[in-house]
Amino acid sequence: MTSISLPRPWPRRPARGFTLVELLVTLAILAAVAGIGSQFLYPAIGNARHDITRDSMRAVVAAILRFRQDTGFLPCTGPLEADTSSCGSPSPANLAQMFVQPDTGAGTGDEWAWNADTGRGWRGPYLTGFARQYVTVSNVYPASSDGSVGSATVNGSRVAAVADSYVSRPVGSLLKWYDSTISESAVTGRGNPLLLFVDPSDTLRAKGCVAPCLVSLGEDGIFGPDTNGNDDDLVLNF
Repeated sequence: MTSISLPRPWPRRPARGFTLVELLVTLAILAAVAGIGSQFLYPAIGNARHDITRDSMRAVVAAILRFRQDTGFLPCTGPLEADTSSCGSPSPANLAQMFVQPDTGAGTGDEWAWNADTGRGWRGPYLTGFARQYVTVSNVYPASSDGSVGSATVNGSRVAAVADSYVSRPVGSLLKWYDSTISESAVTGRGNPLLLFVDPSDTLRAKGCVAPCLVSLGEDGIFGPDTNGNDDDLVLNF
């Protein structure tokens, strides 16, 4: 009979846990790594939002220039201002005529239809790469002492607008976005409206704006400088 010998087991060592000092050292290392990571992550996110907003502003300005080339005017200026359905709320955020053909006559809008013979007229919508959204804003900026652009009333006039990539809001801001002019439920997660200033004599236009210009409220969501005098508004003159 063949005998089989089993291998001798290794001597069992007593189980050993982490000491309090080791746990504290580990936690300190993890916290340091997280802190180092956040120092690079947050600026990167801020820079990405800045770049996205800048690119969006350039695209909107290019569309506005096409609008002016086709019609001869900037939105809601000159004879286009008679379009009360689109320009009834004279807000810098109002870009309604970039989405809908102006109607300054008998309610048909035909007077601004594209005319191939004259090379004039409306050939929109011009903001095809942007969702048509509606925002409640004030006609006057800043609308409140905190520099926010929310309407003076929660149920203020809604205008078709384009949002930037910054979702921050000043405390107390009444700015609200909607998917239509009649929907009752506001939507979240959208930025602040881009503002179009067309009048060089407008004393309320943004600092650095040589009208016409397009303005983003920047990361702080405040029009103009904050209480510390910091102004991160993005201004694109054209």
